[in-house]
This record gives sequence, C-alpha cells and structure tokens, in this order.
Amino acid sequence: MTNGEWVDIDLQGRSRFPHAFIGPMAAAIRRYEDENDIPSTDVENSLKTMAVIEAACKSSTTNMTPIDYN
Repeated sequence: MTNGEWVDIDLQGRSRFPHAFIGPMAAAIRRYEDENDIPSTDVENSLKTMAVIEAACKSSTTNMTPIDYN
C-alpha cells in the first residue's frame, strides 16, 4: 500500500496508444481506399451496441427487456 503517497511508475516502452491507434487508423485507410468498406467502428454498429447496453441496464432493474435496434 502507498498510504496515500504518490507513486511514480516507469511505463517507458509500455504505451498502449500505438496498439489502440492501429485498428481505427487501418479502418480509416481501408475506407479511403474502398468506399464500400464498412469499418468495424461504424456508427450503426455502435448504436446497436448501445441498444444492447441500455437493454441490459433496464433488464437489471426490471424483468427481461427485449432489445430494440430501431
């Protein structure tokens, strides 16, 4: 335990940014090269994910809730 003291951690060479950046950048490049390519980070997919999350939250406070993708 640190007893509330600030602790410096050496993270040199352990940056997660390059790994988090590769997927979205590759998707953007694929989309640029092919207008018909639908990236995995597409907004429509994100909206469906949010619908699932909302249904899960509602379901946790009520009895089962169907997922409405519209």
